[in-house]
Amino acid sequence: EIIDTGSRSFISEQIRMIRSNLKYILSNDIHEGIAHVILFTSSTGGEGKTFVATNIAASLALLDKRVVILGLDLRKPTIHSFLGVANKKGISNYLIGKAKAEDIVVSTSINNVYLAPSGPMPPNPSELIANGRIKDLIDELKYSFDYIIMDTPPLGLVTDATLLASYAEATFYLIRHNKTPKMFLSTIKELDRKKTFRSFNLIFNAVNI
Repeated sequence: EIIDTGSRSFISEQIRMIRSNLKYILSNDIHEGIAHVILFTSSTGGEGKTFVATNIAASLALLDKRVVILGLDLRKPTIHSFLGVANKKGISNYLIGKAKAEDIVVSTSINNVYLAPSGPMPPNPSELIANGRIKDLIDELKYSFDYIIMDTPPLGLVTDATLLASYAEATFYLIRHNKTPKMFLSTIKELDRKKTFRSFNLIFNAVNI
């Protein structure tokens, strides 16, 4: 669900805190009028990646920022249903050259938040993401939005997020309390050691306080 980021609930405060910390995480050398690009990923499904990404988008939109979310989980898309948007046409159509950016970016029920849904599931998601056209899409959208949020598949399942790493200015990796298998902690450490992602940040989700 989309939380009321204007409320004083604990989770609303945490979303606002992440939003506030973005100014320390994101680069200052991005030219005015060019979007910041943020990537969200996790280890497995059910860790809250899409929930957090969407709510941060909604929180940024409250500051009168234009935000577009790219549904880049081409295998198991959920973000379109989260936002109540159809998934008949989307990024997979763009990547095979059958759609333009303006054909796939749609408004949502949240003011200033837009979505490019995943589209029909292709037989070769990783190959499509690696074909270079996603850079064209990001480059095109950079001049129309303040933030581009990439919602990617879990890293423990496929390599798609690492294929997209070079396009993101900052990455948020979701770890969920009592959900993320401990075996993935060494993977996270290795990603950090190899500097796979620029500005690699962890969000520890659903801690029972």
